[in-house]
Amino acid sequence: MPTRCAAPATGSAARTAATPATAIGIGGGTPAPAASTWPSPSYGKRLTSRSGCWSGVVGPSPPWSAWWPPPYLLGVSTRRMEKLVEQLGITRLSKSQVSEMAKDLDGQVEAFRTRPLDAGPYTFVAADALVLKVREGGRTVNVHALLAVGVNSDGYREILGLHVTSAEDGAGWLGFFRDLTARGLSGVALVTSDAHRGLVEAIGATLPGASWQRCRTHYAANLMAATPKSAWGWVKALLHSVYDQPDADAVHAQFDRILDALADKLPAVAAHLDAARADILAFTAFPKAAWRQIWSNNPKSG
Repeated sequence: MPTRCAAPATGSAARTAATPATAIGIGGGTPAPAASTWPSPSYGKRLTSRSGCWSGVVGPSPPWSAWWPPPYLLGVSTRRMEKLVEQLGITRLSKSQVSEMAKDLDGQVEAFRTRPLDAGPYTFVAADALVLKVREGGRTVNVHALLAVGVNSDGYREILGLHVTSAEDGAGWLGFFRDLTARGLSGVALVTSDAHRGLVEAIGATLPGASWQRCRTHYAANLMAATPKSAWGWVKALLHSVYDQPDADAVHAQFDRILDALADKLPAVAAHLDAARADILAFTAFPKAAWRQIWSNNPKSG
């Protein structure tokens, strides 16, 4: 779900992002314009979450100090680095030059990943996992990148953290959220994610005052698996109608009507929806202007 974000930096510069609260219906006023942003829309690599729900494009924009995402995510090789720096007019690199650039990238990434989270309160947070292929010990392996994005006190989305683990499990998510809180994550009212058990338990353990919103896109995929194929079109339309209501009371009333409509024809589907009700409707406790940005961990969903 990332929007364009600032080039890696520390302090206030690290909090720059490209989407003000007024654009997503959170907060008010006119936030200061973003400073340096990336990526260039013409260059980058698309990342997709474990489920395919979350996606974003990362890529470079000059100068070199802002070019860290592609080589960091792709894995640095002389050939790949040569392709990147061609944009700067450099036609050839030696292995030693690539090594020096890699060291510089490592430092920038580490500074970004460990910076203090001092722009709180972060009212809304979304979390998801990316599956990436990396080179390790001369072979290509899959790793899981745990990612969290929050809306800071200035109303901008900010990438809060990125941890790479060998597996997406409860221990990994717990360590990730403990790191976020140790770095200053505070004021969280709602966390949006899928229903991965380890992730949900980590949210509860580290952010006890926060509500949990089950991502509507992930939930739809879960519900589809529990619905006869011939009936999915109808059930999908019913589910979508919940999110088209004008206010919280109307959302809950429509949900009741859907349960009544399904109770006799598809009792298992009705039970599935009823069990998930509190989790998929958590967004209704917040202002309607923010709903489209908080009912999914993909901000373009809806």
